[in-house]
Amino acid sequence: MKHGILAHLEIDSTTPVSVYTFAGAAAYQLHFDDAFSFRLNELPLPNAAAKHLANTGDRIYASGTGTVLLEGVEQ
Repeated sequence: MKHGILAHLEIDSTTPVSVYTFAGAAAYQLHFDDAFSFRLNELPLPNAAAKHLANTGDRIYASGTGTVLLEGVEQ
C-alpha cells in the first residue's frame, strides 16, 4: 500500500474524468473543492471526503471544477 499523494489534478469537466486506477488494495482519502462529484468504478461515491478502501483495479472518476488531491492513508 502506497502512502502519500497518489494524484493531484486540476479538473474542469462535467463529464467524469479518470483520477486514479489502483494497482492493489489501498486505503485512500480525497481532498477537493466543494463543486465535485465522484464515482468509484461506475457507482456514485457517497461521503467522498471520508477514508475509503479500494481493491485492485478500482478506478476513481471525478467531475466538476477545481483541484482534486488523492492521498493514500493508513488502514
